[in-house]
Amino acid sequence: MIEVAKDPEKQLSKNIVNHFGKNKLQELTDKNQLLFVSYDDLADLKVNPHQMFPLPMNDESGPDGGPAPQVHPKFFYAPIVAFTYDYDKDELDVLGIQLERTDDARVYTKNTCATHHCYYNTLRQARHPLYTFLRQTSRDTLVLNWAARGSLVKYDANAFGDYQSPVGVGQVMQLINKMWSRYSFFESTGLPNELASRGFTEDVQIPAYLYREDGMKLWNAIGGFATDFWAKETTDPDKGAVKGFPTSFEDKETVAKVLQTIMWMASGLHAAVNFPQYDEFAYVPTNHGIFVQT
Repeated sequence: MIEVAKDPEKQLSKNIVNHFGKNKLQELTDKNQLLFVSYDDLADLKVNPHQMFPLPMNDESGPDGGPAPQVHPKFFYAPIVAFTYDYDKDELDVLGIQLERTDDARVYTKNTCATHHCYYNTLRQARHPLYTFLRQTSRDTLVLNWAARGSLVKYDANAFGDYQSPVGVGQVMQLINKMWSRYSFFESTGLPNELASRGFTEDVQIPAYLYREDGMKLWNAIGGFATDFWAKETTDPDKGAVKGFPTSFEDKETVAKVLQTIMWMASGLHAAVNFPQYDEFAYVPTNHGIFVQT
């Protein structure tokens, strides 16, 4: 996700620093005008490029009922994107994009190319008083996750994910594993902590960042509405295994914080990730989904 730059020489690549100059980037940083996104997890994926069909399951995918020819490798990048924020216009603009992670990687700007788009049940106890409070946030989540395992992330010769994404199903599962290994309930999905981890502290005023501006309004409203019974199962390594979740509730403040975080995940966070999908994917030139060598 997007972050506010604090130390551009450490957070950005040498290529971007050399292209725009340390002084210019530091000046933007001092004014909280330099932001960035670095897709580091993609750089660590083991297979790039990869074939359309997973090799271990490629037995009957070819035109003659045999193995499909491995002649269409798919590619993906691990880009680093730098942005500038104009406080007068409340606009975020692309400063530069580096696609490859090599010493001689090119940095693209608006003068060299068009903008490149670089593109994420715990409670079923009906008799408990909190069930009514939370049931809408967890409704149908188990069946949806079950359905996704048999479709979106299914690993076979005709995997939907291999057609839909340049990264591929095998690599997506690597990403999920990496993200889960560093996940913490409050730090990763509690909005204020998650924003602060990316540099969006209270002293950084960017009104046009509506995810934060509108998200905090919703977060605070949920916190005002939300004020220990599932902690044990949620944190049990053999059951919920949610890291960072409280192992017990000693006061109402902790209960309220947990409810606030869950409701935020099921409302504002989910909407921010999923609602723009039609606008993004319906217009094909906007979504450069797959790079295939022919």
